[in-house]
Amino acid sequence: MYMKTSHIIKDFSHVLKKIRNNMLKSGLHTKCTRILTLPYQYQIHWQMFIDFFRRDQQNGLQLHRQITNDHLFPDSQLKMRNYFAEDMLNLEMPHAMKMYKNSLGEKGDVLKSTAPVSKSHNTDKISHQIVKV
Repeated sequence: MYMKTSHIIKDFSHVLKKIRNNMLKSGLHTKCTRILTLPYQYQIHWQMFIDFFRRDQQNGLQLHRQITNDHLFPDSQLKMRNYFAEDMLNLEMPHAMKMYKNSLGEKGDVLKSTAPVSKSHNTDKISHQIVKV
């Protein structure tokens, strides 16, 4: 008997959107349905990005100017937009999160988990690292 094998290949923008949507659900709040955990037990909570955004808004020289409330609190329709996910996981985010982590001192150690999510200058490496999450 001959069987055909099918393969599904998603475009990179769609993969980023799926990852961002899963990150939105990760945390300790009542609306969160999971906790994303990386190797070495680092956890990713969406609240980390919200806290970064609020602190960055108070900074005159914002580290990541593209992020808005719509990025952090998307409604059902905004969750469908690829560019919101791309903005959240673009190459500016690792630098911004690193600076935010450093500004928190010892308390910033909880942000170690955000580095692997978006740390790379090569989209192939990003997708490889993110898929491991």
